Amino acid sequence: MTTQNKISRSTLCLALVFFLLAFQVQAQDHGGYQRPAEVIARLIDAPTTPSVSIDSKAGWMLLMEYPGYPGIEEVSAKELRIADTRIDPATNDRSGRTHMMDEPAHEKGRHG
Repeated sequence: MTTQNKISRSTLCLALVFFLLAFQVQAQDHGGYQRPAEVIARLIDAPTTPSVSIDSKAGWMLLMEYPGYPGIEEVSAKELRIADTRIDPATNDRSGRTHMMDEPAHEKGRHG
């Protein structure tokens, strides 16, 4: 290999490294929480479809409604981790549990 080829190869490698460093893709860091686009936010914040449970005699119907996704305050709240269980220190209950919202049971034929 001639000296000219060694210099050309070294120059090419060095130029490639500088090129890659100059156009390196970096993660977007806007600092803090960001809301998604409004269309996506409306989908996520939409109320859930209630579940229905009917008793064995078909006399009562229970509508069960679950709350939507938690807000950023609830997701970022402090929690204890003990034996692979996440505990909310404010309530001494498991963290991130989904609780049903209060919804009355309806007798068949009567609503309200």
